[in-house]
Amino acid sequence: MSNNPAVVLSSGFQVAGTNRAKSPLSKPVIISMDAGKSTELVLKLSPVNNARILDVEFAPLGANNTPGDWKDAGLGSQFVIASRGSLSLDV
Repeated sequence: MSNNPAVVLSSGFQVAGTNRAKSPLSKPVIISMDAGKSTELVLKLSPVNNARILDVEFAPLGANNTPGDWKDAGLGSQFVIASRGSLSLDV
């Protein structure tokens, strides 16, 4: 194994980048929001570069449209959220 980029390049391979700096991810976009079974909301989100899964939280809306206690909807790219009434989403 060689740590010399010239040797790697001369063998026909590309040198992998070494920049592993963290950068902010783009915000996902809601692709679709459909009614599932009774009291369910099916939410599908757009893919985000460099993200394998998304973490979604939801809260029922209370008086004056203020969110109640946040609940975890899980990890993934498509979610089924069971709730009655209006919701606030955080992706």
